[in-house]
Amino acid sequence: MKEFAKSLTVNKNACIFMVATYVAIHGRCFETMDKIFREKGARLDYGKLLRCVASQCIAYGPFPFPKLMVPHSDCITSDAV
Repeated sequence: MKEFAKSLTVNKNACIFMVATYVAIHGRCFETMDKIFREKGARLDYGKLLRCVASQCIAYGPFPFPKLMVPHSDCITSDAV
């Protein structure tokens, strides 16, 4: 996100809003982004945290578990419909 924000061209008069998802700790995401925007002459006007279990989906294995998955050869594809 930092690199993306640094690459933006920002209108100094823009109202900038940010939403961030988290599971337990959100870190300093709003402070970090506000600092980047202030370096561009703008500022983060509003930030909202959304608690979201899916933010940690990379920490878990595939679902359903491999033993419960339908074999690829048994799947209906758009070509078969």
